[in-house]
Amino acid sequence: MQLTWKDNHGSNEETRRYRSGFIPDENYGGMLTINHNDLLVNDSVLVINPDNYIRFERGRTEINKLNVALGHQQIKLNGYVPLNENDTLVAKFNEWDLSNFDLITKG
Repeated sequence: MQLTWKDNHGSNEETRRYRSGFIPDENYGGMLTINHNDLLVNDSVLVINPDNYIRFERGRTEINKLNVALGHQQIKLNGYVPLNENDTLVAKFNEWDLSNFDLITKG
């Protein structure tokens, strides 16, 4: 899967492309990977670890090595999206400015 968008700021084709992969399972779910490691959001470049995956399974979703860096700031996600008390998603923040989430939390 490849997502692209119109960029009116004259940047090259490579910065307008977001590469990822989704492999559906024949019964349920599948796996999503983001294998291009630079993502431009507004005026910031997010660097994503290309060795990540999100596995969708019946009853649970696993996030593995979803590590995002913004300059010296870093967030790392590993584990299972909590759907029951046995699931744990570990989020490690290293000098992460919580205002970085404003883009997705403000309407």
